[in-house]
Amino acid sequence: MKNNFPKSANHKNLLQLILLRIIAIIGQVVTIIFVSRFFEISLPIKPMFGVVMLLFSVNCISFYCYKTRRNISDKFLFIELLFDVAALTAQLYLSGGASNPFISLFLLQVIIAAILLRTSYAWTITAITTFCYIWLGFNFNEMHEFHNHNAFNLHLNGMLISHVLATVLLLIFVTKISKNLKERDQKTLEEKQLLRSAMLATAAAHDLGTPLATISVILNDWKNLDLKKEDLNSDILMIESQIERCKKTLSEILSDSGSERLEQAKKSDFK
Repeated sequence: MKNNFPKSANHKNLLQLILLRIIAIIGQVVTIIFVSRFFEISLPIKPMFGVVMLLFSVNCISFYCYKTRRNISDKFLFIELLFDVAALTAQLYLSGGASNPFISLFLLQVIIAAILLRTSYAWTITAITTFCYIWLGFNFNEMHEFHNHNAFNLHLNGMLISHVLATVLLLIFVTKISKNLKERDQKTLEEKQLLRSAMLATAAAHDLGTPLATISVILNDWKNLDLKKEDLNSDILMIESQIERCKKTLSEILSDSGSERLEQAKKSDFK
């Protein structure tokens, strides 16, 4: 059965994380194959592909949650990012640790957290990635074959690829996220305006009800009584005052709803 509930900003942002993870999975597979075949560096293929498969499984579960869950919280997105940080840490550990030029991708996780999550979660991601960076400086699978190549040139090329990859992903991701956040803010504004309109309508109904009831009573008296002109004067004045009260209430409604400005704009167009 298909779910038709409206997607919140976190729902849409979760989809962006899923798409970003798909790119990461493809990128890892391509990099592992390219480095092992063209640079003839003996990578621990099985463990690295094992990490890829775990990341793929996490992504499938995430997509299922995206399709079935009504509410996606900041905590849920935080846990999603933790999986990405853990997978990146594992791959870096297996391929040289802190000396791997792709370690700069930790910064991508921090920026995403800063955009998506509340401050406490973003700082937690920052602390975790910093710890992982330091830990990888002392704990890693050393690549002995790497020393048979021009290590510095390989490192520079890796840094360039990492930079290009991070900037392109950030450009795409931040653009999408900004659009989602703008839509969320617009929706919140519309909800506030609807609430204000409902409260204004309730107050208007109360303000208009009293003078209209007064007018109704007076008119009923006129039907049932044989009144002289001097008797009518006071009633007429009362009706006029109540009508003015109704007009004032309606003017306030128009002013608060912006209709008055709209009417003025229309009049200026005809001049």
